[in-house]
Amino acid sequence: MPSCNPFSGLKAKFSKRRSGQDAPKAQAEPKPENANNASSAAVPSGQSASAAHLATETITTPDEKPEKGSIPQQGPPVKDRWRDAFNQLPPAKQALLKEMGFGNPKSGSMESSIKDLVGEVNRKQEECEKKFWNVNVGGKKIVLREYTTQIVGWLEKAGDIAVQFAPPQASLPWDLVKSMMKIPVNESEQMGALLATTERVVRITSRGQVYENVYLPQDPEAELSPVQTNLEAALVTIYQTALDLLAESGKLLSANTARRTLEAIVNPGKAAGNLSSLGEQEDELLRDVQACESQRSSDSDRRANAMLDALQAPMARVDEGVHHLLKHMSESERIELLEWISPIPFGKHHDNVKEKRTPGTGEWLLQHKDFRSWDSTKSSALFWLQGNPGTGKTYLTSAVIDWVRTQTSKPPNDEGFAFFYCGRDESRSQPLSILQSFVRQLSTTASNPEAMQAKLQASCKKARENGTNFRLEQCKEQILASLNIYPRTTLVIDALDECDPASRYQLIEALQSFLSESNRVVRIFISSRPDPNIEYQLESRPNVCIRADDSLDDLKKFLQEELDRLTKTAPFLNPLKPDIIGKLLERCQGMFQWAALQIHQIAKCQSRAGVWERLENLPEDLQKAYDEVWRQIESQGKSEQTITKRALRWVMSASEPMSTVEILAAIRVSPDGDLLPLNDTVDEQGLVSLCNNFLALDSQLKVWRFPHLSVREYLETKEDWSVSHAHYHAASACLSYFVKKYEHDDLELDAKLEANLELESEKPGDTEGPEKPAQSDDGFHTLHPFHIYMRHSWAHHVNGARGIETTKLASLLKTFLGSPNKSSVQYQRWHQRTCNDFDKLSDTPHFRHYMTEEAKITFRELCPGDAAVFAMCSFSLATIVWDWWEHAEIDIFRVNDSGHNLLAIAAWAGCLPICEKVVQKLVDQGVDVNAQREFYSIALQAASYRGHERIVQLLLDRGADANAHGEEYGSALLVASLLGHQKIVQMLLDRGADANAQAEASEYGADFGNALQAASYEGYASIVQMLLDRGADIHTKGGRYGTALQAASVQGQERIVQMLLDRGADVNAQGGDSGSALLMASLQGHEKVVEMLLDRGADVNARNQFFGNALHGAILYDRQRMVQMLLDRGSDIDVGGVFGNVQQAALLRGNKEVIQMLRDRGADIKIEDNDLSPT
Repeated sequence: MPSCNPFSGLKAKFSKRRSGQDAPKAQAEPKPENANNASSAAVPSGQSASAAHLATETITTPDEKPEKGSIPQQGPPVKDRWRDAFNQLPPAKQALLKEMGFGNPKSGSMESSIKDLVGEVNRKQEECEKKFWNVNVGGKKIVLREYTTQIVGWLEKAGDIAVQFAPPQASLPWDLVKSMMKIPVNESEQMGALLATTERVVRITSRGQVYENVYLPQDPEAELSPVQTNLEAALVTIYQTALDLLAESGKLLSANTARRTLEAIVNPGKAAGNLSSLGEQEDELLRDVQACESQRSSDSDRRANAMLDALQAPMARVDEGVHHLLKHMSESERIELLEWISPIPFGKHHDNVKEKRTPGTGEWLLQHKDFRSWDSTKSSALFWLQGNPGTGKTYLTSAVIDWVRTQTSKPPNDEGFAFFYCGRDESRSQPLSILQSFVRQLSTTASNPEAMQAKLQASCKKARENGTNFRLEQCKEQILASLNIYPRTTLVIDALDECDPASRYQLIEALQSFLSESNRVVRIFISSRPDPNIEYQLESRPNVCIRADDSLDDLKKFLQEELDRLTKTAPFLNPLKPDIIGKLLERCQGMFQWAALQIHQIAKCQSRAGVWERLENLPEDLQKAYDEVWRQIESQGKSEQTITKRALRWVMSASEPMSTVEILAAIRVSPDGDLLPLNDTVDEQGLVSLCNNFLALDSQLKVWRFPHLSVREYLETKEDWSVSHAHYHAASACLSYFVKKYEHDDLELDAKLEANLELESEKPGDTEGPEKPAQSDDGFHTLHPFHIYMRHSWAHHVNGARGIETTKLASLLKTFLGSPNKSSVQYQRWHQRTCNDFDKLSDTPHFRHYMTEEAKITFRELCPGDAAVFAMCSFSLATIVWDWWEHAEIDIFRVNDSGHNLLAIAAWAGCLPICEKVVQKLVDQGVDVNAQREFYSIALQAASYRGHERIVQLLLDRGADANAHGEEYGSALLVASLLGHQKIVQMLLDRGADANAQAEASEYGADFGNALQAASYEGYASIVQMLLDRGADIHTKGGRYGTALQAASVQGQERIVQMLLDRGADVNAQGGDSGSALLMASLQGHEKVVEMLLDRGADVNARNQFFGNALHGAILYDRQRMVQMLLDRGSDIDVGGVFGNVQQAALLRGNKEVIQMLRDRGADIKIEDNDLSPT
């Protein structure tokens, strides 16, 4: 959305006006006789692309466009309002402006003037980037690139409008702007003031050009209406202020006044003078424009609307550097990798909300002044939308997502964009899940969907090799890297209040760090209920609270649409629609959810009298509305009520949202394991009806959810309806089913059901399951989706039932498990079937979300299946079977098939009570202290790997060796450093861990050599600092990367590189697989790191056995900008490597630009262009 746009509401009038008459066929619009010919502005490659592509094609046909270079034709005189403004200035300022080029008869064409200005702006942008200039004004970090993007965008709009609509040429101040752009600047604040002032003047000029052509006659003798007279006066006034500003530019941009100039632009309300006046005059101008718009004739709609479209077209944010950092992949590889990063179907979540959103709603928010300010910001900003439950925040957020997506998806555009809908289910409530989804979405841009950041690909490969995924800190680092790549990035989060309250601070801290640490503009939009904790963390951020009257128009549209749908089957409602809408709007208090419930209740009415009775007895608020729905559920027959309440409990507690096939099977199973006969159950539509708007089927994902969070919260207020009670019900159903059905091998049952099993008919990606799910009155086939669900979710439900009386559940669990040392037949059969799942069902739709690395590791710890104690440790079954831990004969020295003892398994799972009990049993049995230490070692490594601080503390207190090594987890210190567990690193060092211990070749983490290299590679600055302070040798070599500096350089960890250099790291140290730090950074395209290394004396010609030097490697890796940097620093172009010398490497790569760079440096490369392979 443009920063100041009066047309969004007006364009609807144009469309409506046009729709009332037959649209003429596309034809050329006749040009005014006095139109000057001009060709489109040429824009350098890689810069902001022309908005011409966005203009209406029917305005000017190709054969009507003037030829390039044609001579402007003379026509009748035109009204020159810039000249009028000039004439009102004092003579001294007129003289200054003439010296700067105003009215210069030798000025070039519009095309050449704009082309020159675009080139000048791009040079300023390059200067900013080369000098790493940033400006902070009033606590705001100003991103100078935003000004250059806006300037080029406005210039191109002006050029496009001139070319396509041929408006009469006035004394446009392009030469003055060009003169101002040449004012020398030496400081970041001067550059900021220069670019901000230029953007303001160019914007006024471009808009004025359109306003004059749309609303004012060009004939100097034409008579003006009163509103036109006001508009003309406003234009001349603002032109005069702009000219006055240009005349004073030398003073405004001096070193002494630049900051005041910049402050006046950023905070116009706090300053006086021309800059402040411009803002006020723009507001006044827009009011006059809107007055003219109301009187504009429909005769010029098509041409004028096209000009307004060109004016409104979003600024294209293109950065050629983005494309150098992206790497193409095959579609299958890319999708597989994206799914590994985050499997959450964020797109389907949005489609589901959008599908339910009434068309045309949400406009009030998009037009809100605070939102428009956020949308057009040139510095990083966060916008917080607050609203009470049921006020439609999610629908508003979806409108924002559509708006941003529209702006960022119009090519050419290199902006980053990511969004997320939070929810109460675990996959959508954890900060890690949200950030992982952002990493996925920011892996590329809308204009390059087939590519992915090369660095991200490498990070994914490394994580997968290590058997892990992206953790919180890694996600933050990767997101920040993405933010620093794209010209601008927008992040949108809906329902922040539904993020897990215990860890939500981690997400908010991450968002705050993105705003403060990114070098590019970051816009963040979040919605939530009013929440004191969120408010405390966001107290300084702009926010909009939804008032009841804000959404009345949206509610009216929603009610109209819902009633239109109802009247198709209940026509008697037609004459009542105005009364229904009026009454509901009067009582709804801005709550969509309340209104939706009342529509649902009205739909049950069978007569007008019934409707009127309903309208006279509307519930007071949402709570009372839910009370009414609950009474209706409680009034159902016993069997129907049982089915309804089972469904509600399963949705409340499900480990993953359940499909229709799963939930229809789940409601058949009682807590005692008995099954409803198939003839007594319901179908999908029957369940929808029974649940009475308390459950809804997600149309995109085909899973069951609460239609609104407030429904779940309402149920939790009921006795025995807490989440723990829901888990109790689910756990009892699962375990009872296993105990009854697994007592006898159910292969016979499976055989009976095979005839109904149509698994072969499943298509890839199908989420609904077999057409005829294999079940009978006796049970479910082993491959039935709900049977699979029970096998993989029973422990989730058992643990979820903590905090309530679980004596009966504990007894049921013990029956299922058997005993710690000897498991039951039922458990063993469960174990065998689950093992088969991992072996055979990895590609089955109903099993994919169980195939996580975490699940695979957990199940491996359960083998062999003849001892339930491994499940007790791995699933953290402590309190519920505590009497077993206290009194049963448990062999604490028993190891599983992976060689892990009980303590190690419990340490991995993070179960402190079991760890404490096993340690106590070791002491009680009088085990030798040295033997105890041996026993603790692998547990310490496992707990350090997983970040379980309290367990690490327990083991260290009991004498665990802080320097113990193991092949599977490596050393505790190295693995904690690698994974960013800062507190554990501190604990280990405090207990004598050797900061310089080297990993053995066969150990986990051996690639990194030692803890310092591991932390440097991952970018954990605080851990690097801690290790160095504790004596870690900065020069130690080992692993794949050689030294810590090399490890940090290969990953582009700028802060770590700076820290290590400041601590005396050898900038030219060789080692590892790829030579020096400079070579490693060059190969990966880390320009800032390369510059830092060179500034600290890195040898630009340091040799490597594979690559001749850094230049040789950069050419082979096609790092064009890196090649230029290395050449500028004196890199030798004659050095050779495995692929010959530098020149031969360039020919092999076939990059024409690189070959030309080498030729410019004296290389004798003789080859025809058509012999080169494509770059």
